[in-house]
Amino acid sequence: MNRLLLIFLFFFSFSSLTYSQSLDFISVKKKNGITVKHFMAGVPILYKTKNGKEVQGVIQQIKRDSIWVLNYNIQIVPTRLGVTMVDTTSAYISKTFYKDIASIYISKKGKYFPTLISKALIVGSSGYIALNVINHLIDGDSPTEKKNLKRLSTAVGIGAIGFLLHKLFDANGFSRKRHKIVYVHMP
Repeated sequence: MNRLLLIFLFFFSFSSLTYSQSLDFISVKKKNGITVKHFMAGVPILYKTKNGKEVQGVIQQIKRDSIWVLNYNIQIVPTRLGVTMVDTTSAYISKTFYKDIASIYISKKGKYFPTLISKALIVGSSGYIALNVINHLIDGDSPTEKKNLKRLSTAVGIGAIGFLLHKLFDANGFSRKRHKIVYVHMP
């Protein structure tokens, strides 16, 4: 009997340390309703508001259509010894209405290759165009020859493909216009 009571008290003491699911949360969804990511209390978040402010911190609570985020003001401060150190100078809570959030940082996972290719195409084609025009001007030739215009138009086309890839697969990690930010209230 004492052993059973001891086991019960042991598990009961650990259950008081656990957290239950929060009632309200913010969800980022695609237009067709598929959920991309959930954000609830206790989770770190980075988002941009519609007026351009960036907020980064840990979510304290989400209720009544608003999100409260604990922000830390971290600065480099001088010490008495003449060196500098990174220190948290203040902490504050910012409250944002969920419809004022323009985009939320989701992740950069899985989109490095298309952006690397797009940047390489843009830089390579613009470099080729610049060198081609400079070389023709140095040699005294006209850069608008029919044979050279064909090469330049090919380089412009490759640069346009790179620009298109960059716009389609932008890997900054934030939600885009095709995503919808939804407040979910769990009664």
